[in-house]
Amino acid sequence: MLLKTNPYYTQIISQKEALITTITASLRSYLESNFYPTEVVEEIVSKDFIEANPSYYLYYPYLFKDYFQIDDKETLDLLSIAGFLYYRAVILIDTIFDDKNSKHNFQKYFIANICQEETIKILSRFFGENPKFWKTWNLRKFEYAKAYKLDKTLKSINNIAEFEALADYKSAFGKIAIDCLYHLSNTKDKELYASLLASHKYFYVAFQILDDIKDYTEDVENEQFNISKHELILKLQSENDSIDSYTLEQQKKLLYLKGIAENLYEKATNYLEKSIVLQASFNTKNAQLWTNEIDGLYNTGITHFLNIKGFINMFNSQNKFSAELNSKTTIQDAVENAATFLQNSQASDGSWNDILNDAGVSDVWATSFVTQTLSEFDIESAEAIAYIQKHQLPSKLWSYNKVWLEDADSSSFALLSLHKHQISTEEAFNKWLNFQNTDGGFATYNDRNLLISSLNSPHIQNVEGWLQSHFCVSAVAFIVFVELGKTDTKEFQQLRRYVLNQLSSKNTLLSYWWTADAYALYYVLLAASKIHDTEIIRLSEIRIEIELNVETRNYFYKSYLLKALCLRENLIKKHSSKIDTIALQIISNQFTDGSWQGSHSLKMPHPNVINAAREDIQWKPANKGTNIIVKDFNRVFTTVSCLSALKNYGANIS
Repeated sequence: MLLKTNPYYTQIISQKEALITTITASLRSYLESNFYPTEVVEEIVSKDFIEANPSYYLYYPYLFKDYFQIDDKETLDLLSIAGFLYYRAVILIDTIFDDKNSKHNFQKYFIANICQEETIKILSRFFGENPKFWKTWNLRKFEYAKAYKLDKTLKSINNIAEFEALADYKSAFGKIAIDCLYHLSNTKDKELYASLLASHKYFYVAFQILDDIKDYTEDVENEQFNISKHELILKLQSENDSIDSYTLEQQKKLLYLKGIAENLYEKATNYLEKSIVLQASFNTKNAQLWTNEIDGLYNTGITHFLNIKGFINMFNSQNKFSAELNSKTTIQDAVENAATFLQNSQASDGSWNDILNDAGVSDVWATSFVTQTLSEFDIESAEAIAYIQKHQLPSKLWSYNKVWLEDADSSSFALLSLHKHQISTEEAFNKWLNFQNTDGGFATYNDRNLLISSLNSPHIQNVEGWLQSHFCVSAVAFIVFVELGKTDTKEFQQLRRYVLNQLSSKNTLLSYWWTADAYALYYVLLAASKIHDTEIIRLSEIRIEIELNVETRNYFYKSYLLKALCLRENLIKKHSSKIDTIALQIISNQFTDGSWQGSHSLKMPHPNVINAAREDIQWKPANKGTNIIVKDFNRVFTTVSCLSALKNYGANIS
């Protein structure tokens, strides 16, 4: 289960935007040429309606034109107009039935009637009295009628097969576009026709599942069938419970706590996989609009699935950690207790899971981070190494979690972890070099199309902030070159110049993803110390001493500051008192279960943000959205960092 990405994504988006503009203009022109009053035209071509619905309803025939090799623009535009008008009529009629007492119903009926008439007029141009087409047209009308009846008869659907039929019937107006293209095509390929109809069906089954979860309250209040409620009823019955015992708000929570929503999102992605497969053998390199819609819905399902798992994970973690401080303990006891906490936090598959954002919970990055940190002290986990190896992507790199897009930072920690365990990393290292920008620094992501298609939002098209070089990512890359013995390469020299330029700059905050620089400065100083790079050591020490004067109760940063100070003999001598104080603060704030309080340390800037240190950005603690600060809710990142800091302190000072 991986996110669907497309190297031509931005081209496809541009094509869709052009179609929206063209068909909207053609639709308006068509209605005006038929002498409809301006107010009628404006109501049909309502900007609010168009923006509230999926954009493909404007250009439905274009989704499938390349399969049938129909390229005549006039034909496709007219069929698109007919398709939109029919969809507009269907929605208006639905609204009339759903709100029988509305004083606007006559106007809605009047507009719906116009839309239906114009649809028939356009289709008659192409199909005349063709009995085969009109037979199919009538079939689709009756399918939609069946869908309406099923939707309003709550007890008429008893299993998933019947739900599939409901979703297929509800999408009957969309299938008409496929019908039209088939009947206009020269070859009349029945196998292609059947496969596209099946692909369309499974797409809409998935669409209906996602829609039902989102519209739970609305569907229940309107007495419409809802698959998530149906599944919740069955689940509660299996537990000798009844849905009638719960309020509507409680039911919505149970969808997530009982695993109903999670299972349905997984079902939806499975249907979309079927949809992709069914059209694959007929697809050409030009037929990307339909697959783009499937991929987009698939990524929506995956994102929701990851977020649900993440929120349940976070919900379950709220009461499992100690809230009592273990203030009287030794360094050795603190280290052993932390190691026990991490051991208990490790999942049965060898992974550690922590940090929740829109991409879900991290497992691959988190596991690589913990494994690399522990490997500094020869603390090994064969299960964690096996997990990292198992979740190496086809690109040979690694990602934030096992379904997300590869990134430089996750790959850096994976490379360090595997190298420490004498596992070959040469091929992966060469792929990883592609994250280096022309300025010598390393970006988190390196492919605009793949990144935008992964983010899967029409509101995010500018991702330059995530494609630029990041000091915090480059800092870890710096130690990768050193540990893997690659310091004689031109890429390392370019990276060194980038790091040197950043350290020499007047910028007070260098890190992009982190709220302070102690983390990044530690890795830079560690690498520089190993290769005796006096210039970078000197500049790093200056910035570390600045960090030392910043008051914070963030134990993630305190631990990295302590680790950095313990790297250099001159810093130890100069700041021995402060070092002891930091170590004591860390020890005295450990909880009895061996953990430290998770820290709001990780920033999630909007992808278009270039300077994450901008004062006008209002950073807020959260788990969704951008321009937020995220906490390690499972306490893993902070705890392993504190363990590492105390080990360093114990080895170098105490």
